Amino acid sequence: MIAMRLIRCLCLFAAPALVAYDFSDNADYLAPASQWPAWYDTVKRASDEANVIRACLENKGQCERWLRSLHVIVDRSRALSHKQQLEIVNRYINQHRHYRRDRRSRDATPWGDEAVFTQWSTLLEFLQKGGDCEDYATAKYMILRLLGYSAEALRIVVVYDRKTREYHAVVAVNDDQGNVRLLDIDNRIYRGKPAAYRYIYAVNENSIWDHSVASTLPKQRQRWVR
Repeated sequence: MIAMRLIRCLCLFAAPALVAYDFSDNADYLAPASQWPAWYDTVKRASDEANVIRACLENKGQCERWLRSLHVIVDRSRALSHKQQLEIVNRYINQHRHYRRDRRSRDATPWGDEAVFTQWSTLLEFLQKGGDCEDYATAKYMILRLLGYSAEALRIVVVYDRKTREYHAVVAVNDDQGNVRLLDIDNRIYRGKPAAYRYIYAVNENSIWDHSVASTLPKQRQRWVR
């Protein structure tokens, strides 16, 4: 009995460390998304594409040839469980091999003079031309929005990978059961926070969260290509 109680205590103590990403903590909220022009311009371009995507989803015959696979993925995913939806969306986007080098520079952002992603692709731009890691994450984010996930349940999270000493982007998803998952570019879906990842900042179409860019490794030890 004592051993069982100890195990239960240890499980309760360890549980918070298993959380992939904390959607409940608003302490890191920084600003509305409109305060970052490079990101918010992408949000507006995505809004302009909505009619094209809607027509394709309603009628496959209205899809451009390169867009038909999106119709199939969304149509087949609607009846799936949340777990299955995350798996199929993650793999669908990750199979696009048109990977380009990350585009980062010192951009005017609300958190100061730090190297950040300065170009983002919409879903249609990505499906046509490919992109880099944040574009893979943005494409997944936008498909999940098409499947009915709210903006409040999704964030694109930029992380620093301490193993590779590189910056990277993943999608954090909070489903209606309160389960948080991270969708990565290697088809992994994390239930807990990867030990090597340090959260830097996060965005969705409404907001920006600053998870402390200043906490990364010294600049001379950073590599910017993934």
